[in-house]
Amino acid sequence: MERLEVERLSDLLNDLIRNLGLLQKEGAQCCGITAVQRHIIYEIGRHPEIIVNDLAQKLGLEKSTISRHVQGLIESGVVRSLHSIEDKRYLNLNLTEQGLSINQSITNSLASYVTDIFNQIPDERRDQVSESLNLLLRAISKSPECCRRMI
Repeated sequence: MERLEVERLSDLLNDLIRNLGLLQKEGAQCCGITAVQRHIIYEIGRHPEIIVNDLAQKLGLEKSTISRHVQGLIESGVVRSLHSIEDKRYLNLNLTEQGLSINQSITNSLASYVTDIFNQIPDERRDQVSESLNLLLRAISKSPECCRRMI
């Protein structure tokens, strides 16, 4: 890949990250919860009974970070945990009624946001955009390099 192509892709990825609001500080709150907590609630909603280890892996965060946020969500009545029937060392996470309500708001908001974005893309190009994003995500997941080297 030529240097100009690398710079162009880097610029596009940086613009995408900024435009999606992914550089917001963790404390930037919406609906009284942080961005990380929103992701946790969303994933628990998608995967009821998930354990902390699997949740950490899905979100690409350390188990200790997830545990700290989950504990806060448990204390605020959004998440409940029960010992796994298969292995008492693990806690299965589920949303409470309050958590289900918050998750529904998150899901509705995300659907509205994505719909608005897709409405800006010509109908005949939408499949191309989805295919390109899937290709990009697969490439990212396979790359051994990461931003850690830049820090």
